[in-house]
Amino acid sequence: MVPLTPTGKATVMTKGHWDLETYRMVDDVMSVLRTAVRKAQAESRRLGVANVYSFNGQIYYELPGGEITRKRPEGDSEPGQTRRV
Repeated sequence: MVPLTPTGKATVMTKGHWDLETYRMVDDVMSVLRTAVRKAQAESRRLGVANVYSFNGQIYYELPGGEITRKRPEGDSEPGQTRRV
């Protein structure tokens, strides 16, 4: 199956490279995703909830005050578990 762009055109891959329209489409999608992540991060900060990041296989927490730590914040649930509110 040939991948299609939002305009319905087939993407062209030559020697492992996408055509310009495909790069533009991917750039547009990435822009939407970056905006959504920033919005979620800001909402977490507003609510006083730590943002959690993974870098090189290590977990980091951005605390509401802006401090970055590897220590799980007090009251945070274990990874893979959800808390009931």
